[in-house]
Amino acid sequence: DTHLGFDLPTRPRVRRRRRGHDFQANYEAALAPALAGEVDLVVHGGDLFHRPRVAPGLAYQGLAPLVRVAEAGVPVVLVPGNHERSRIPHQHLGRHPRLHVFDRPGVVRLEVRGVRVDLVGFPFARDVRRRFPELLRRTGWRGGRTGVGGGPVGAGQADVSLLCLHQCVEGATVGPSDFTFTNGDDVIRARDLPAG
Repeated sequence: DTHLGFDLPTRPRVRRRRRGHDFQANYEAALAPALAGEVDLVVHGGDLFHRPRVAPGLAYQGLAPLVRVAEAGVPVVLVPGNHERSRIPHQHLGRHPRLHVFDRPGVVRLEVRGVRVDLVGFPFARDVRRRFPELLRRTGWRGGRTGVGGGPVGAGQADVSLLCLHQCVEGATVGPSDFTFTNGDDVIRARDLPAG
């Protein structure tokens, strides 16, 4: 979660030190190893932006570093999160053949250093506890359908399969008090996660 645009109003009403530029600087620092060729694949797990509607300039600031990584030859996969309301604003600013956005359920098939990798995912979904099995089915993973990148998807073709999502999963813990997700409409049951 990079939450670009947080504490960075376009027309501030109060003059004070803002942290929004720190978010952008840390985001770019996190991508530096990919630009240096030290990373084989970048997966951004959601909430690239802090709001669903952002100015084109902020969208460019968020997407341009990912495009630079893609231009450097490193594939990039982006999962829209809940703060973007499941879609990346001004997505056209991030168009690149190696930048893949899960704007719908699907599979991105890549070959990374001779390893066949299926990245299976979908954008953030409300009521995911009930909907998860259907969303997973709609990705086409193990279903022989066409993936996000246009290639065929089917069982046993990948060496590694990764599930890419921006959701809460039963049993996961977060925060300084180790809050544990147990149940709720927006929590995926652990037993519903596919093996493999």
